[in-house]
Amino acid sequence: MSALAGIIAIGRKPLWLDEALDVQWTHLGWHDYLSLTFRSEMGQAVWLLLLKPWLSIAGHGEVAARAPSVLFAAAACALLVPVGRTLLGGRLAGAAAGLLMACSAFVVHWEQQARTYTLALFASVAVTYLFLRALRSSGWRWWLLYALVGVVAVYTHFFVGLVLIAHAAAAFTFRPRPGRPALYAGVTVVLLALPAAAFAIDMSSARGFIPPLTLDGFTAELHLLAGGRWAIAAAAVAGAVLVAARVDRWKAVLLIGWLIVPIATTAALSIGHPSFIARYLIGVVPAACLCGAYLLTRIPRWWGAAAVVATCAWALGPVAEWYRSPFSEDWRAAAAYVDTSRAESDHLTVTTDWLTLVSGYYMKSRPDSRAIRGAVTWVVTIPADRYRVEQDIRARGYDIRVKKDFPGVVVLKAVRPLA
Repeated sequence: MSALAGIIAIGRKPLWLDEALDVQWTHLGWHDYLSLTFRSEMGQAVWLLLLKPWLSIAGHGEVAARAPSVLFAAAACALLVPVGRTLLGGRLAGAAAGLLMACSAFVVHWEQQARTYTLALFASVAVTYLFLRALRSSGWRWWLLYALVGVVAVYTHFFVGLVLIAHAAAAFTFRPRPGRPALYAGVTVVLLALPAAAFAIDMSSARGFIPPLTLDGFTAELHLLAGGRWAIAAAAVAGAVLVAARVDRWKAVLLIGWLIVPIATTAALSIGHPSFIARYLIGVVPAACLCGAYLLTRIPRWWGAAAVVATCAWALGPVAEWYRSPFSEDWRAAAAYVDTSRAESDHLTVTTDWLTLVSGYYMKSRPDSRAIRGAVTWVVTIPADRYRVEQDIRARGYDIRVKKDFPGVVVLKAVRPLA
């Protein structure tokens, strides 16, 4: 179900800025690529380390770039079934949780983009699955595997590390308490995650694109996490209350902590350093689906299964809206316009290095430099920089003869007047 939802119309939307950057970086040699990854992109290090070899095999097309996101989302939904069966005590509840997540518009939104977020989703489910196996095992094997995957999970996205806090709380309430293997696994994860923590703290002031946290902003991001359906969020909250009342204590601590700790921690951090954005919290979606599934499957007889099917069908409404939604950035159309309109002798400039990378994914023409020169210069920029760029063009004595707007992209034609 998740794979099907991810495949439908996967190539309709052009790559947007962050997708295109990730894909274009893979053209770097390994030395430069690794340097970039661990210097400025550590928060998605695992994704980038997987993306380069994949694209070298599959090619750099839009569908190829997004295919891993579909696979990770489908794997997360499938693995959530045994996690739900263990935590909620029934096959129906596990299957319902997997179906609810597969039908989430928020999950579909990110499985159709070449970004790290469905990998982080899968990591949050996989590390929880291993935690459940380790709790019920004797010896070191499962705890060593849990520690390894826990460290990897942190480097799929830093905020997945907040899920591990719920694991620690659940381990503390589990009886009999896990022994030294669990302690050593926890210490290993903490020590190896320290570089990630240091990087996150150092980069916290650089998240200028995230606005300060407000009540409206908080509710808007939660609405996105709920797949655009407040009723599903309400079902998750009601399910969490039911879990607290009816499920074994350690399981309740794990589920409720998995749901609440990342949200509450990120909201608290955002008071000083704005960080509260829905995609960072994608790791809580499995917990919300588990809680919602528990509520729905408490309905007696076949009515519970019918309620799950009806909820999934209702949740697909925002998914259909996503398929039809307009482009946020249309570099594909902007590049085609420049390629067909620009004469061979016309100069071409793109206003920043990173825009050069993004536009270069689609554009056959190549920028000569970032300077405006010659008789005619085509300028590619973004709406936020438009006023500054237009002022600069006029200050250099050029007239702007063409102003072409595309979603998220502006193309200008600057012509030097004849003397």
